[in-house]
Amino acid sequence: MLIYIHGFSNLPEDVFAAVREFQALCDASDPGEVLVVPLIWPCDHDLGIVKDYWDVPT
Repeated sequence: MLIYIHGFSNLPEDVFAAVREFQALCDASDPGEVLVVPLIWPCDHDLGIVKDYWDVPT
């Protein structure tokens, strides 16, 4: 199993697309050898470091 940790400021749909591509590359080399598992955390791609993560209502 390979844990795929995405970079800063990535939306989940972009992470899942990257994982599908990475899994396809691994399968092309040796099918079934590697399972790519994404580890995501919520962010909403706002401008600025602090505002990038999901806004939590208070």
